[in-house]
Amino acid sequence: MCNNKFNGTNILEILGSNLLKASKIFSVASLFWFASMNTYSQIPNKETTRCILSASIGEITSKITNKEYELIINLPYSYYKDTLKTYPVIYFCDGFYDFPLYAMIYSDQFYDKIINECFLVGFSYKGKNLDYEKLRAHDYTPTDVTKVGESGGALDFLSVIENEFIPFMEKNYRVNPKFRALSGCSLGGLFTLFAMFARPELFNAYIAISPAVFWIIIGFSNLRNNFIPPIQIYRFLYI
Repeated sequence: MCNNKFNGTNILEILGSNLLKASKIFSVASLFWFASMNTYSQIPNKETTRCILSASIGEITSKITNKEYELIINLPYSYYKDTLKTYPVIYFCDGFYDFPLYAMIYSDQFYDKIINECFLVGFSYKGKNLDYEKLRAHDYTPTDVTKVGESGGALDFLSVIENEFIPFMEKNYRVNPKFRALSGCSLGGLFTLFAMFARPELFNAYIAISPAVFWIIIGFSNLRNNFIPPIQIYRFLYI
């Protein structure tokens, strides 16, 4: 992106469509990607300007959920070259799984001058030997169907994003607060739809990739049926 104006439709359409197309080659491509990339650094290296090699990890201990999270952050290519420039952000679920895929698509499409520069920020968890499936099942679902607390944490997690993740990014990086998007696949796609209904003004665009819409439960259905958007709010939904 050569200026601070951002063509949200452009980059979101590319990411949304290509994530599905690339899913078949993800397993092989990600192996080559991981083999060639540098180890994540806790502090971005100013000597590294290629975003696929300059991922950094932000650590956040949530006061809302008491969980330890990580944000896997892919920097825009020109981040250290143009120190006055700000960039939009695409936040996405399942960063611990999908970060290589998002970064690969972004890198290819940017190289071909199809999309503009932006941050990619994947949601993850801090710690070793974690049960990611259990963690994501709790954070990405709107109601507790297990009755034992293993699901139904979506509202709290959305609050974490709004009150802890986004402020962290806007405090520590040159983020353009005028445009941000949320993306997710499967349960992450369900969470993306939930976020759109619960807090439509929080993001400018929502990318729900193959959302787990089988999660048809009273809480989510009521939220959808009672949805009354603010007056004159314009948002993009890609599904």
